Amino acid sequence: MDVTTVLRLAKRRTRPRRNIKYPAWVPYFFVSPAILFYAVIYIFPIAWALYISVHKFQIGRPDNPFVGLENYRYLFFDDKIFRASLVRTFYFSFGFVLTNSLVGLILALLMNRWFVGRYLYRMAFFIPVVTSIIPMAIVWKFLYNTDLGLFNGILNRLFGFRIPWLSDEKWAIPSLIIMATWRRMGYAMMVYLAGLQDVPREHIEAAMVDGANAWQRFWHVIWPALAPTTLFVLVTSSITGMLTFGEIYVMTEGGPGQATTVLSYYIYRTSFEFLKMGRGAAMSFVLFIFIFILTLIQLRYARGPQTE
Repeated sequence: MDVTTVLRLAKRRTRPRRNIKYPAWVPYFFVSPAILFYAVIYIFPIAWALYISVHKFQIGRPDNPFVGLENYRYLFFDDKIFRASLVRTFYFSFGFVLTNSLVGLILALLMNRWFVGRYLYRMAFFIPVVTSIIPMAIVWKFLYNTDLGLFNGILNRLFGFRIPWLSDEKWAIPSLIIMATWRRMGYAMMVYLAGLQDVPREHIEAAMVDGANAWQRFWHVIWPALAPTTLFVLVTSSITGMLTFGEIYVMTEGGPGQATTVLSYYIYRTSFEFLKMGRGAAMSFVLFIFIFILTLIQLRYARGPQTE
């Protein structure tokens, strides 16, 4: 094969392909399954809930008249249980965010070191995150039993007293916070662990050369580098805390009294026990607005003051 033939073949292979113009609807055709799925699973239920929230909608009634913002007005001015459940929701969410973030960070710092079996420990801490809430809540309900529970058995043997974990109004929400933290601390640990592994090693080594101890290296080098990770953990933990339902449904059913009736559980009772779907939908949107505002505040605080 001579040089002319080789050049001709190379030119043929490198010849630019012809640009094919497709109709404008072709891209939408390929993404239509995802759009349809999103519309059916998310957009339609949200729109239907918004429609219900402005109607006096009750299951089994032939007519559901339009009432405008009456459901929302009733919640804030006439429904004492709603206002109390909103306070409990923020109480539970604040306690959960604080403990979950702190415990997750401590575990990540421990798991970031090299020791035999560290991957096994990481897996053990993460297993509750992917385990169903129902069996875990049942087990923890037995652990919290005042007379026969493991926790009170240990306390009684060592210190001679028992704690009414789920049967006392003062202890009920802290007990749920402990259980919720145990269940989800593995997720915060893994997120912080990923953030720790992105901290530049040379920065830590430079601090060690300058004579910084372990606490100084953490506070001045590691912690500032974890700011984006901390923001993510705080936002996701806040949303999780505000939407917590499974633990309360299985372990306390809103009791004792109404001590653990947070907003998510009160929405469930209003909608599916009292069959007042309109008020339940209105509460759902109120909860969404509070979560949205809380997330915006966290994002704004994390960015700091904006300068020109």
